Amino acid sequence: MGNENAPQAPGEGQARPFTCPECGKTFVALKGMMGHRSGVHGRKTGINATLQDIRDELRALQEALVGLEQATTKRHVIEERYASLAQEVAHKPRCMPSPDQERELRLLERVLKP
Repeated sequence: MGNENAPQAPGEGQARPFTCPECGKTFVALKGMMGHRSGVHGRKTGINATLQDIRDELRALQEALVGLEQATTKRHVIEERYASLAQEVAHKPRCMPSPDQERELRLLERVLKP
């Protein structure tokens, strides 16, 4: 009488099969598919999936941080070279800077532009 609209537990009353998103294999029960994904594809579920996702994100952030540190160090080296070369050219007013020095200065200016 009043049970027709009663909420059902997940997976109850579902006649459709569950399909693995990785390989397309179908399963009658959700638990079967989740076990398959974990065992065959290494896909974690629940708290284990959350922890794995956090670990993966942390690893990606650590790699990005290393890249940023390397880029910062490289920029610092470029800035030092530019300052050194500009000072060298400025202290030799009687001698014209060599074409190589001028070319390098222009290149460094382009690299250092924001």
